[in-house]
Amino acid sequence: MVAKDRCPGDAGVNSLLRFKGERVNFSTAVVLTKREAFEACEACAEAERALLRTGRAAEAGRLAALFELIEARLVSTTP
Repeated sequence: MVAKDRCPGDAGVNSLLRFKGERVNFSTAVVLTKREAFEACEACAEAERALLRTGRAAEAGRLAALFELIEARLVSTTP
């Protein structure tokens, strides 16, 4: 799916649009399986370490915050 009238390098939500100006509706919640949550945390941690190694501390900090957010939202329904 390629958006019409997109500039190279567009990122984020804009990269998901089919055309410029398209409305985007988000769900009120994102549900992940245990495996998906684990992989998301693992990817954030690996990317954070890679960014720190290359001297990009600000970006690493943003990924660390995302990791902490995901980790804090993990809940278990079994005691």
